[in-house]
Formats: sequence, C-alpha cells, structure tokens
Amino acid sequence: QRGGIGKQLFEAMLGYEDATPSKLAYDRPSHKLKGFLFKHYNLRNYVKQTHNFIVFDEYFQGSTHPSRR
Repeated sequence: QRGGIGKQLFEAMLGYEDATPSKLAYDRPSHKLKGFLFKHYNLRNYVKQTHNFIVFDEYFQGSTHPSRR
C-alpha cells in the first residue's frame, strides 16, 4: 500500500480493456476504492444501482439515457 503500484495496475487494466474509469461499473466498491477513484480520476458523484453496483455520473455524459436527461 502507498507504493503507487495500485494506480499502475489500474492503468494497465484500463489499457488492456480500452476503457476509462468513468465508463466502468463497480461492484460494491469499498470506501478505499471510492477514495482512489476520486483522488486519481476526480470521480465523486455516482448513481447507486439496485444490484450493488455504482456508476459514476460521467458515465452518462453525452448519453441519451432516459433517467439522466
């Protein structure tokens, strides 16, 4: 912990998946993961889904999703 390896691993996963942090859904993220996403990717506001996932508000930017208009 606190060695910078987590961010490197996360970045490698994002590159492999060709994704961005804001376009992923997170299954029951811990407070530490939420803090990590805020610190490194400025993700703060999210929509909690009924199935224990969270999706950050940025996920819906540029979308015509009916519940986010």
